[in-house]
Amino acid sequence: MKRPLIPAIRLLLSMVAGLVLTSGCAQTICLRVVDFKNNQPLSGVSILWREDSAYNLLTERRHSAGPTNFVSGEDGVITVGGIHKKWVSRFVFSRDGYATLYGTYTPEKLALAERIKPAPLPQDRFILEEPRVVVGPSNGCFLVKMPK
Repeated sequence: MKRPLIPAIRLLLSMVAGLVLTSGCAQTICLRVVDFKNNQPLSGVSILWREDSAYNLLTERRHSAGPTNFVSGEDGVITVGGIHKKWVSRFVFSRDGYATLYGTYTPEKLALAERIKPAPLPQDRFILEEPRVVVGPSNGCFLVKMPK
């Protein structure tokens, strides 16, 4: 006698496993934006966030999230949730009177630079140019120093 429930359970389990493998575990990071010279918090900094998975040779696809816009509050802090541990997050920090900063986040480190590689690279998946600064979390937040 055939058991019709077994194939359905197998299909469900394989779908859940596929979803977990493509999405990964999400996390939340804290960014604290300050003035480069005096370390005072900067409010009103516009932050554009986007993240991309690695290109999957089997599915011939790349997954992405965003872009999403954030604005820093009076304390200069922005909290970004839903970041996948195995994906690359990219940030663009901008505010009138300050240089635009570009950032790439991979678990436990944020690399920052004032310039990115020029086209033909898609500018939403940019690569930072040298010089770049790599920062780790401090007191639970990554410190982003905005130069003028």
